[in-house]
Amino acid sequence: MIISDNNDKFTIVSESVEDTFRIGKNLARAIGPPAVVALVGDLGVGKTAFVKGFASGLGVKSEITSPTFTLMNSYTSDSVKLYHIDAYRLKGGAAGLIELGFEDLSAPDSIIIIEWAEQVKDILPLERILVTIDHPSGDMKETDRAISIDSEDSMDRIRGAITKDA
Repeated sequence: MIISDNNDKFTIVSESVEDTFRIGKNLARAIGPPAVVALVGDLGVGKTAFVKGFASGLGVKSEITSPTFTLMNSYTSDSVKLYHIDAYRLKGGAAGLIELGFEDLSAPDSIIIIEWAEQVKDILPLERILVTIDHPSGDMKETDRAISIDSEDSMDRIRGAITKDA
C-alpha cells in the first residue's frame, strides 16, 4: 500500500520481512545497471532483507549475507555484478569508501547497493536511488516498515514495479 506519493518519491508500507524482500526484488527488476542504490535505516529495520530480495530480483543464486565485518561482498548473476557494501563500520566515511575501491566498482554491468549510505553520502553520485526504511509510525503495526524510494530515474517505472503484487 502506497502511503505517500509525488513525482520524485513515494512511500510504501511493508507488512513483513517477506514484503520487504518482495519490494527489493521488484526494484531490482525495474532498474538496470549501472546503478547505485543507497539504503538508509536504523539497525534492524530490514536493510539486509531488502538486499536479499534485490539480489534475487537480479538473478543472483548465491546466499546473501551482510558484509558487516567484511565491508563488501560481491555477487554475480548471468548479466549483472552486484556489490553489496555495509558502510556502518567503514572508517573515514567517503575516504574509506574510496579506499575500498568504490570508484573502480562502477561498470556498465554493475549495481552497487550500500547499507548505511548516510555514512558516505558525500561521495555517492546524484543519480542514485535512495531507499529509506523506517520503523512504524502512526497507525502502522509494530512489524510494519515504511519504505521510501527517491530517484531521478523513471519513477513511473519504479513505482509500477514496486507496487506489483502489493
